[in-house]
Amino acid sequence: MIDTAHDRQIQVIMLGVPELSLFFMQNADLHARLVEEQRIPIYLEIIPAILVDNALKADLAHPNNQGYKKIAERLYELMQQMRMI
Repeated sequence: MIDTAHDRQIQVIMLGVPELSLFFMQNADLHARLVEEQRIPIYLEIIPAILVDNALKADLAHPNNQGYKKIAERLYELMQQMRMI
């Protein structure tokens, strides 16, 4: 998917999705490998920050409407900083 986007001159931003475990959440090593291989920016804190706030989640692993709104707002800020928009 990343290669297809790059082939079409589309910039990619990767969000780290936490790997749920019994006691804590951590980002998978796969993210680090993809970022290094593909040379794309990754933001590891956006989704975990939502998932630790019960007011922003629909269930254990998914944001609710307010959580998705916060993710969209943060992505918009990042895209502006990166001059993507």
